[in-house]
Parts: sequence; structure tokens; C-alpha cells
Amino acid sequence: MHEIVVSKRRVTPQQKAKRLEIIDETRKLLAEYGADISMEMVGAAAQVSRSTLYRYYVSREHLISEVTLEAGNRLVEYLEYDPPKGKTIGARTSYLCAQIVHVAEGSPKLLAACINNLASDDPVVTDAYVEIEQIIPRIFGTVSGTQKLQIAAEVWNTIFRYLFGGFILATTGKLSYSELAGDLAELCKSLLADIWDVKC
Repeated sequence: MHEIVVSKRRVTPQQKAKRLEIIDETRKLLAEYGADISMEMVGAAAQVSRSTLYRYYVSREHLISEVTLEAGNRLVEYLEYDPPKGKTIGARTSYLCAQIVHVAEGSPKLLAACINNLASDDPVVTDAYVEIEQIIPRIFGTVSGTQKLQIAAEVWNTIFRYLFGGFILATTGKLSYSELAGDLAELCKSLLADIWDVKC
């Protein structure tokens, strides 16, 4: 089996805009059809040729990973603009947990496609998994406002793994989204016990 290597070459502003357009169209298709989309469907929706599409993304799995990563980055940008509400780290964290789950619940097919894709052993997906995991500290870092949280990497990894598993259970109907939000908040409370009641 040949290893696929994705080059990280510089892109022009026009290429970046086209890539974002492709990601946006893919997100819409995933929200409607779930994982049952093809590169041909994406090309038609984004009005790009098959060769252009494969120039940017080596596979459907690669593209879905980029959709997941873009969604995480957009969530961070939104939270930095409109941080979680509350007077303590704990209150803001609980609010954030509810927000994250609410957003995920709003697009169950998109969520299922992205979560299932992350379980792939495709090398491109594995690379994306690491990047997506690194978004968690940025997301939860918004609860502290101007303060910098000094949290061990293991804490963020635990939260990410719980979210990953919890989303799998939620998309298969084995856990309700409200239970997921509550359990996530309880997990965060135990992991962040030392700063939970710190005022912001």
C-alpha cells in the first residue's frame, strides 16, 4: 500500500477562496446527505472540475476532514467574538458545553459524517485528527476571557476523547444530546476542579 503525502504548498488568495468555497459546498452536502456524498457531487456543487478538486483534496476523506477542521476554527472565531456567559470559569464552561452540543445537534448528518470520518485510518485523516484535537484548548480557552488557562495537555485530550465518543453515541441514538451536554459539563467540572469557582 502506497503512503499518500499531502504537500503543504503556498496558495494564492484566489486558491484559498476556492478551497473555502469547496469546503462550504461540501458542508452543505454533508448536512443534507450525510456521508453518502461523492467527489462528483462536490465538484458539481462547487462548479469545479474533477482535476481541480483532486488538486486540492486527495480523497473524499481528506475533504471531510477539512470540513471538520474548518467547523472547529469557525467555532473558535465565534466564541472569541462572543465568549461564553457566566461569572466563573465553571459557569462559563457549563454554558460552553451546552453551546457545543447544541451546535452539533443542529446538523446530525453532518456531525455523523465528520465523526465517522475521523475514525478512518487514512493517513490524511490521521493528520487532520491531530489538528482537530488541538482546537479543543482554543475552544475551552474562551471561557477565561483575558486570563490564560494553565491546563495540562492531558486534560484537553480527555475532553476531546469524551466528546468524540459522546458524539458517536449521540449520532447513533445511544445517548441523548442533553445527556451528552450534562455529562460533558460534569467531566469538565472534575478535570477543572481547581479553577471551577474562579471568578472571571
